[in-house]
Amino acid sequence: MCRPPPEPLVLLLYGSGGGGHKASARAVADALQASPHSSAHTHQLVDAAARAGAASGDWFYNLLLSYNAVSAIELFHNAVQFFYPLAEPTLRANFRAFWQRFPNLRCVVSFVPMLNGVFAHTLPPNVHLFTVLTDFSHTRTHPWIQHPRQHLVTGTHLAFTQAIEHGYQPSHIPSASNRVSNTSGMVVAPRFYTKLSDEDRKRERIALRLHWHRPTVLILFGGAPPTDTVFDLVRRFLSRPAPQSVNVIAICGNNRNLFDRLNRWKKQRPSAPLHITAYTNHIPLFMQISDLLVGKPGPGVVSEAFVSALPTVLITGRSECQVMSQEQAVLRWVRSNCSGIVVHSSQEAATVSLSQIERMKNTIDAMPPNNAVFEVRDLILHNLALIASPNLRCDQQVDCLPDHSAESLLAHDHFQPESPSSLSSEPTTEPDSPIQLPVTRADSLSPTTITALSSRGAHPVASRLLPAKRASFPFAKKDVFVLQQPRVPDHDT
Repeated sequence: MCRPPPEPLVLLLYGSGGGGHKASARAVADALQASPHSSAHTHQLVDAAARAGAASGDWFYNLLLSYNAVSAIELFHNAVQFFYPLAEPTLRANFRAFWQRFPNLRCVVSFVPMLNGVFAHTLPPNVHLFTVLTDFSHTRTHPWIQHPRQHLVTGTHLAFTQAIEHGYQPSHIPSASNRVSNTSGMVVAPRFYTKLSDEDRKRERIALRLHWHRPTVLILFGGAPPTDTVFDLVRRFLSRPAPQSVNVIAICGNNRNLFDRLNRWKKQRPSAPLHITAYTNHIPLFMQISDLLVGKPGPGVVSEAFVSALPTVLITGRSECQVMSQEQAVLRWVRSNCSGIVVHSSQEAATVSLSQIERMKNTIDAMPPNNAVFEVRDLILHNLALIASPNLRCDQQVDCLPDHSAESLLAHDHFQPESPSSLSSEPTTEPDSPIQLPVTRADSLSPTTITALSSRGAHPVASRLLPAKRASFPFAKKDVFVLQQPRVPDHDT
């Protein structure tokens, strides 16, 4: 009796420098898993940087980020580019051997820059190579456009134009070999498309011991936030006089020094409307209950804020020359769309008025939606011949997705943002925690959040994300709430 052929395999390649590449890869993995066609293919996440022997480089890059050492990061990128040709023969040999482990490999989706030339040279000829840009543009220090074999997937008009200038053809041209597909925005995890009602936002703020009637500022600088900048922002925002008073949610990521410093400060001011958290998977919910995001011009967080209809204040430092080259396009995008403002200091950031926030919010609400994660998912499924031609824009804004694009996404438990209601500061010793800091603990869940996520959707896509069943939330022993999202198994060996 003959065995049926193995299901086609899709490899999603990411790097760990900065966190945005991995977040985008996981977002597409989640969308593929939620697809009605999920049983007709398999997919795996692969740390391409680790496979290339660059894990220590990613660690060093993240360390520089935590100190906001932009000049050093640019020097680091220049050094990598200088030595890259020397390492390329070894990289090609390593990846050529790696592909041979997967006889059913049909599609590779890269979310990393610089290595795409190696992928293109070593992949078997029958394997399709997508390169999904996680930056707003192609730059010299973050090169994405490297080989005609790449099928580029861009999320901005600037990146699409750069691809055309490099000789790529829009994907709707049948004879094009070096193709580019332009989506309606950057890839954002499906969890960010859920919406809460005003009443639910009020209840969640109360659960965090914030003033429900005050606007809320979310301070988010990624996984390695700069200590002094975040601390100064918290103090300045909480010292604003009425009627400009605000709540503050400060995300400390993996910066323990910042977390401890803010907690010491809050103990001296127990009535301050401040919620402090370390590494967390509650970012989608925190964005939903906030009115303003303050952070750095990272392409990932700015895109998440846009999908969450959240205005942004981006801090560049004393000069915009201190902003990394791949983030310069983010500043231009925010300015051109009037979805946020760019400032040079925490002092300037804390002066944004409530009327400014309202104007930016109205601007975002009037802009076309970003459906990129569903569009990338459809591109992959189309390549596997599981669906008809996906509905993509070329250099025009896509109006909407086909009906199946959002189908059943929230029927899966991991698309429900976990409610931070009933928070406490008890430590955990869970082995999966990135650092041993207090994490969310729940004696009960907020039913308002569960109800809201299953019914409301102001966003054109979110309105179709109706769950097929009530979510069941995973608990660990002793009722410690599981912070980690369910994961597609990584294949790092």
